[in-house]
Amino acid sequence: MSEIFDPAARTADEWRALAEKDAAASAESWASSDTDGFMTQRVHNAYARMYEHLAKLAEAGNAAELPWLFEKVGDDWQPVAEWRWVNGDFGASVRIARSGGKGTFFNPSQAEKPSLRQKRDEAKGFRWGIVKCEVVSQFGANLIIRNTRKDGAEIAVVTSADYANN
Repeated sequence: MSEIFDPAARTADEWRALAEKDAAASAESWASSDTDGFMTQRVHNAYARMYEHLAKLAEAGNAAELPWLFEKVGDDWQPVAEWRWVNGDFGASVRIARSGGKGTFFNPSQAEKPSLRQKRDEAKGFRWGIVKCEVVSQFGANLIIRNTRKDGAEIAVVTSADYANN
């Protein structure tokens, strides 16, 4: 289960105030307990980290760069409108949404060399690139922070091919 935060919901200063509040609560818990406060401290520290992350996003106009899937259309590489990772019986793949309710699947190459991975993905009609868009942040039970595209946000292409970071 994850919690979703919109950086546009507050200003950077308001997010930082929340981060400071959770950091102080963690320090107070540390000072007032011996061994039983570690979970409280862990949660307060995680939320402080999340709020600081949201403050940085708020300062950046609520936008961030994200890895994105591109599809070959004619001679150009165009960002797909919607996609997501799905787990199946034979591992993870990418489901690309299509109009009319039908989608298509793409199994990205697992090659170690980025150049070979890109070549194999492109042979399937897809490749990974980078886009910049307005985001929301997901905060999961594993305390990992993940930015995802905000519903309906415009996509600006940074690069249509990025295998050094994917």
